[in-house]
Amino acid sequence: MTRQLEQAQEERGAKKNQALANALDYGIPGALDAQGIMLLGIAIKYDAYNCLLTIKADIGNTRSVCFVGSDSIANCFLKCLSDARNDALHWRPDKYQPK
Repeated sequence: MTRQLEQAQEERGAKKNQALANALDYGIPGALDAQGIMLLGIAIKYDAYNCLLTIKADIGNTRSVCFVGSDSIANCFLKCLSDARNDALHWRPDKYQPK
């Protein structure tokens, strides 16, 4: 592998790490807050091949949940941020929330 290819891979990796840090720091909560959604929590379930985020939120006094899946934890959070910014998360009432 040439040094140019190594350098390009390092730059892509650094960019992805920065995007992930931004998503975790304020990106996801900020994007949801801008839509009037109060984030209550995020649960992560993963194995060697898949990752699933379960996002719980309060939307207009209704406890809701949505799921975001991808191949890795980092990609799950980045997909969640992208979907949250584009208002593309699919929410449903949380049936396990106490009434």
